[in-house]
Amino acid sequence: MASVLTPFSSPNWCNRLSHIPKYFVRLGNMNTPIHEWRLPNVPDGFKVYIKRDDMTGSTLSGNKVRKLEFLFADAIDKGCKNVITCGSIQSNFARSAAIAAAQLGLKCHLLLRSPEVPYTMESKETKMGKIEYKDCSANLTFEGNVLLDKMSGADMYLIPKSSKYVTDIKPRMEKLAAHIKKETGEDSYLVPIGGSNVVGLYGYLTAFQEMISQGVLEEFDDIVFACGSGGTAAGLSIANYLNQSKLRIHAITVCDNKQSFIDHINDTLKEVGLGDSVCADDIIDIVDGYKGLGYGLSTPEEQEFIQSVSRSTGIILDPCYSGKGANGLVQELTSNPDRFQGNRILFIHTGGIFGLFDGKMDSYLRERKHPEPISQNEAYGEVTQYKQTSRGAKEAGNIQIDESSQYSEWQDSQESPSRKRKIALKTFLETVDISPVKKTLTVDFDLESERTKNDYVRKAKRIMYSVLGILVPQQESLLEEALYESNACKAKDKTLESFSKAYSSMSIWGTQRQILSLLVQDSSYNQLKDYIPDLSRYKFSAARKHAEVVGIGKPVSQKKKQLREKATVQQIENFLEFILSPAIMTDSPFGDCTYKISSGITPNFLRSF
Repeated sequence: MASVLTPFSSPNWCNRLSHIPKYFVRLGNMNTPIHEWRLPNVPDGFKVYIKRDDMTGSTLSGNKVRKLEFLFADAIDKGCKNVITCGSIQSNFARSAAIAAAQLGLKCHLLLRSPEVPYTMESKETKMGKIEYKDCSANLTFEGNVLLDKMSGADMYLIPKSSKYVTDIKPRMEKLAAHIKKETGEDSYLVPIGGSNVVGLYGYLTAFQEMISQGVLEEFDDIVFACGSGGTAAGLSIANYLNQSKLRIHAITVCDNKQSFIDHINDTLKEVGLGDSVCADDIIDIVDGYKGLGYGLSTPEEQEFIQSVSRSTGIILDPCYSGKGANGLVQELTSNPDRFQGNRILFIHTGGIFGLFDGKMDSYLRERKHPEPISQNEAYGEVTQYKQTSRGAKEAGNIQIDESSQYSEWQDSQESPSRKRKIALKTFLETVDISPVKKTLTVDFDLESERTKNDYVRKAKRIMYSVLGILVPQQESLLEEALYESNACKAKDKTLESFSKAYSSMSIWGTQRQILSLLVQDSSYNQLKDYIPDLSRYKFSAARKHAEVVGIGKPVSQKKKQLREKATVQQIENFLEFILSPAIMTDSPFGDCTYKISSGITPNFLRSF
């Protein structure tokens, strides 16, 4: 079985971490695609994309397989024949573990929290004085993830829904492992809830490297995803920190509370050797308030949101994770837009589609009225232009010209240029599916509230992007980047020119290095060479190291020189008189005399005679 193990070569930015795995096993289809996502009700100005980690496999669909590639490699490397893990009754991780174990020839044991427990490991222990380890899947209804658990040959043990991992579940897993060892002589590998430990962490450290290769660092401002056990949150936030990326990471919780995830990430930071360098609050935004009725439970509004998204975008969300995560994203973009660093959002779809097949959506869909079919405009953003005739009827094609329409044309000609522009803008916005401008500012923009200014900025960005799309179809981002670069370059040129003058006016290398450290992070050696002709690569590298180690623009610490003390003429004469005296020159070489100073110590220079 060891032949399935592949040596793991970690990204260079991971090398400072401890507990780097030796192996991984390839289970999923990685390099999952990223594409634009026309998520309903996203406010103007924001652009949402989606990374399809729901496409890591068919039955192994979802983010869990990334963790399992490292966890099960560790199990095989340690010679374990059994894996024991846990989760809710419809756990996506448990399902992924069961299928992956079957693929790798491991026996899987699942401890599943169930609201209705026919009998449990605990009740057997109470009634019989010992635990009778017996698969109790016969008491379950095979639907959703449980169906796949059963088909994969996993043994399932039901435990109370209220069971806590540390105090209840982990001790049971350890007892089960001891029982298996006693009965079969085989070792078992214990995997925590969601695979969220330091080994599983590498699933999303490597996922971040995958996203780097997909251009995510340059193309997006924020990454958002649903958070259940904290493993994905820890992996992405630590990877983002190690890369010194400008991205902001947002984890929308679907269970527990904010502090529990902060604690988990802080514990992980300590475990990988970063506990003294950074804390969770510095590297991730934990978004609370979207758990709804609780883990695995959905409100009618959440179910409506899931169906609305599937109807309008074709992306199927699950009710436990991605549905609540995407709903939280839309709500936060609407009510708290300043939470986000920019307007280019990447949502990670973590999978979980089989959770839809547990029967809970059935009653909702039966009770709900059949929705109106969506228009082609809503689905594809294409608009059929209609022109208003004199009788008020909407017809596609040419305008019917009569006296009334001629009067309308005359009336239009009498309108002010300002009103004409407003009408033209409104018409244009309708054709590109942008909501109309509610009002035109009549006061100084700087005097408006931050919220109002942000609204206008978002609207302006979206309008500009639509215009760019007309000028250069399907190349909007390139032209937008060129526009920003032209303005940024002018400002940057002035900045570099000013700093280069300051650099040249300084004669002390320490001060020059301090100035250079302000520039080396955003400019290459060749760029700076144009402004500072005598700049050497040594000085450039030293300034970059100073920025990384000491800090950008921080003063260079001056080493305190050790100065020699100058002896006076009288001191020199006294020393020579002493050293040339008969006692020293005659007696000392033969050991006849021992000289000591007032403290009673013989100086080293006398011992050497």
